[in-house]
Amino acid sequence: MSNNELDGAIRSSWVQRRSKECHVDVHIVENAVNVQLTEWKNANSLPHAAKVLDEFHLEIISVVGQIVDDHRIFVFNTKVSEGCSVYALAVAERLLQAVDAQHQALNILGQALAAKVTI
Repeated sequence: MSNNELDGAIRSSWVQRRSKECHVDVHIVENAVNVQLTEWKNANSLPHAAKVLDEFHLEIISVVGQIVDDHRIFVFNTKVSEGCSVYALAVAERLLQAVDAQHQALNILGQALAAKVTI
């Protein structure tokens, strides 16, 4: 298939990834990227997620957050910056990495504080 045959085709991709700490859905249609991040309520990864989206040069159009049971859910509606290319898998993997690192840091801090209290 030549590039001319792809003219007018809609670029679309969707990926879901899960780790111990969170679940990420990334949907890309044309230049719109929608991301849903679900994590345990004991941490707030909103600033970390926003930083990751900025690393990919995604312009944040809107963010919605909600707490459901023991989870925080964030939905980001973003737009791909002119001249940039973005892959759903890359965004999802990087978000998981950032959120997992934050949760790990919080767990280490919590353990250190617990150890200090028992001394």
